[in-house]
Amino acid sequence: MRAMLLIGFWVLLITGCTSQPAASAPDASRQGDAELAMDAAQANLDQFINAIESGDGQDFAVQTFIDEEGSTKNFWVTGVTLDSDQFTGTVEEGVASLQTGQQWTVAKGDVLDWKYLRNDQVIRPSTQASE
Repeated sequence: MRAMLLIGFWVLLITGCTSQPAASAPDASRQGDAELAMDAAQANLDQFINAIESGDGQDFAVQTFIDEEGSTKNFWVTGVTLDSDQFTGTVEEGVASLQTGQQWTVAKGDVLDWKYLRNDQVIRPSTQASE
């Protein structure tokens, strides 16, 4: 029985990896990628918080979102500090009703992505050292 389950798993894995996506899959793929990035950001948020608290890095930033006029806009908040489980910094680039340089506070649960600079490397949740 165990062997049959393993064989079934491998068949599904192999056929899943070789199938061609439907024509509308790029949008679904991007949405899936965004969800994976957010999951990684949330799963590794303690690493980001530890780096802020220990001063082990610089240029701390979080990506978050705002819902406006029926659509969701993502944007970066830079120069973040941590206070009472919230990140506060400045809006990097104006989006929707927000202006560049405006102060913004982000709850931990609203972090879509994060990054910081350590030893001239950009540290991100999914890559740990990239760009």
